[in-house]
Amino acid sequence: MMDSRVTPPRRILFWDATGRIFCRIYLVWISFAVVYRSISTKNMKINTASFSAVLFDFDGVIANSVWFYRHTWEQFIKKSGLPIQMDDFEKENFFTKSLTQVCEILKEKYNIELNQSSLREETLATERSLMDAWLESDPSLIPFLEYCKNTGIKIAIGSNSWTKRIEWVLELLQIKRYFQTNPWYNIISADMLTHHKPDPEVWIRCAEMLEIPIEKCLVIEDGLPGLTGAKACGAQTVYYHRFCRPEKACMELSEKSVESFSELLETNI
Repeated sequence: MMDSRVTPPRRILFWDATGRIFCRIYLVWISFAVVYRSISTKNMKINTASFSAVLFDFDGVIANSVWFYRHTWEQFIKKSGLPIQMDDFEKENFFTKSLTQVCEILKEKYNIELNQSSLREETLATERSLMDAWLESDPSLIPFLEYCKNTGIKIAIGSNSWTKRIEWVLELLQIKRYFQTNPWYNIISADMLTHHKPDPEVWIRCAEMLEIPIEKCLVIEDGLPGLTGAKACGAQTVYYHRFCRPEKACMELSEKSVESFSELLETNI
């Protein structure tokens, strides 16, 4: 997951009475772009000699979802009357952490104790109401997933989020099938881990699940914690910053920086 310096979903920025017509034009253009990219995928080549699997971060990579996560916390804090401000969340960099890590810090530093199970259900319900209308992803994501499928590159998701939320968003984006290996899904989430990012456990577990050496895995991440963990265990890395302001530290740490999956299809990695 990336940090809190995230741009809101683009459609929210211009969704008003006078902008509806432009939004429809935008959606038509996106649909055309996806179809065009799908048709053109067969002509795109990437250098797959150095890796056999792609490991995706989730929030900010698979979907532009961090804005929803942040907004949900804002609503929860107001509703619950918690003695904490969003500035504290920014300071603690909560938006890169798992829910377990957030709850531990709230308890230790702010003497706030929350029930994780009920918190998950409540925040997910709020996110769903927003995502149903506004969730977006990179138009070139599906062509990239198709390329991986057609060339035998294995894929998995490694995230600080939790399984139920990840599966729901994948279904909403209609890409759940790409990550399914019957009867399981190729997902390693926070509720399966002992140590969370920046610890490399999530990437090591993904590689073990796919039965691919970690050195032959390409991690696509949008945040410093995930990139740090990936480098620590010997994975190859790509810094993906379509939905956030690029950070120098992330660019310096990764082998490649991109704003779109199409860049990975059009050039050697």
